[in-house]
Amino acid sequence: MKRIEDFDFEKLWADIRTVDSEGNKVVSKPTSTQYKSVCANLKYDNPVFLEHSVPYLAAIPRVSSKPSECLKALNSGGYVEVNGAKYPNSQLRALILLISNINRGDLMKGKQTANPRFAALTPMVMFAMKSYHKIPYSYWQESDECMVYFLGRQLYDAISKLPEKDKIPSMPNILKFRNEFIAAKGAQSWDANGVSMWAQRAGIGSIPMFVRHMLFQTWVACEDLRDEEAMILDPYDFDNIPKPFATSRVTKEVKVKRYEPIDTCF
Repeated sequence: MKRIEDFDFEKLWADIRTVDSEGNKVVSKPTSTQYKSVCANLKYDNPVFLEHSVPYLAAIPRVSSKPSECLKALNSGGYVEVNGAKYPNSQLRALILLISNINRGDLMKGKQTANPRFAALTPMVMFAMKSYHKIPYSYWQESDECMVYFLGRQLYDAISKLPEKDKIPSMPNILKFRNEFIAAKGAQSWDANGVSMWAQRAGIGSIPMFVRHMLFQTWVACEDLRDEEAMILDPYDFDNIPKPFATSRVTKEVKVKRYEPIDTCF
């Protein structure tokens, strides 16, 4: 298995970039050959790639509470020190860009429900900062345009489209529709079409999928899978841990990999 320092993240990042019809550099689509090749390289050469990346992400210079300033510090050349060894800033920056732009499931060997700590509801850079430096997620909540790299693009896109809190149904109504769905479809019937129809009935059909999972406590946000040390479970307050709705399993049975709260790797 390759170690993190054995990867050339700058090359992998260059491989996943492409040029659109207007000449802008964009990230390759998940269906593209380049994208699939890079993902396969990462997760098969190191099946615990995300776990092993945590101490490296924690080495980002914490120059301010603004992600743009932290990332700017990586553009100046030089090295960071990780586990007693020097690691190039340019490689760390490319690692961040890869982790934030690739869909989380494409970086994991196996289902996200089997390794929920590193599923898409966990912001990898922020988790690293929290694990190693005790920095709460709320420290970054009112941030800048580079927050996408700290949250990850999927989570950022969902949270950036949040409606005002008073525009969503109340928790009793959300719970009511949730229980109706479980009674009608069964606790494990969480296919995309069924959940979408149910969300429309509950009045939050237009809310992004990851936010719906947080609000309804489904997928990896359900009581028996959620990781309160790692995940964002309340899109309006990154440090809030909502009270569990119920003990009913709302995902298919999987063998879950569990971690100690802080000792995530190495």
